[in-house]
Amino acid sequence: MLQLAIHQKSRLNAISDTLMSNSGYLVAAWPFVMGCDAAGVVVDVGANAGSKFKIGDEVCGCTRLGIPGHSTAQEFVSIKVVFSSSDN
Repeated sequence: MLQLAIHQKSRLNAISDTLMSNSGYLVAAWPFVMGCDAAGVVVDVGANAGSKFKIGDEVCGCTRLGIPGHSTAQEFVSIKVVFSSSDN
């Protein structure tokens, strides 16, 4: 799976965040901080993403749902499911 570190420019609290917060579904541990979708600029590229992405690319993607430390409520985020702005 592709993994990138991005300097976050935008984040989304989606229905999945509300579901996890209200029901505990997919939450690995508490406290839980909402936010799993993010968009920004690539600042580091994981080994499996090196051929498709480079530093400076604009991307959006998803963090690890419900895992402590992987919320999008931070300036820099590690994302796994990634779409480039050039993928449209």
